[in-house]
Amino acid sequence: MFELQYEPLILNEKLKPWEIAVVPWDTETFGFGVSVLSPSYDGDQNSEAAFLDNALNAYSKDRPVSLILASIPSEQIATSLLLQKSGFSFVDLSLSVHYENLKDISEESPCGLSLSPATSEELGSLVEMAGCSFQHGRYHLDPYFSKSLADQRYKDWLSR
Repeated sequence: MFELQYEPLILNEKLKPWEIAVVPWDTETFGFGVSVLSPSYDGDQNSEAAFLDNALNAYSKDRPVSLILASIPSEQIATSLLLQKSGFSFVDLSLSVHYENLKDISEESPCGLSLSPATSEELGSLVEMAGCSFQHGRYHLDPYFSKSLADQRYKDWLSR
């Protein structure tokens, strides 16, 4: 359920295919089709926006897709410009933090707190907290997106 099934998105025969996948959990939560686009970073993205438009139109022809997301590294300026020419809008900047020693963290914290799975009685309260705890995700920052749907996404995420 949590692994996306990517398929190639052919811009034209000379370029390496990009990849695209339906996001089933967001589609289920929102009630409309959501896909995620993964551009190929081969350094040769000087194609016209028309190629991308045609490829996305062909992809969505047989799918009820209403929203397509794309995440790209900040240094991919040409790809960003190509996406913007095709109607994509910049919504947020994500920073990735990687902790090399995460495997060394045990369930016992240094201050004496212990971690345990939530009980079924606690789950409802946790789900409600999740619905109002994450206010800076990509859907919360998108001016065209309902805040209540963005909150519901986090509730469903925690439930799953």
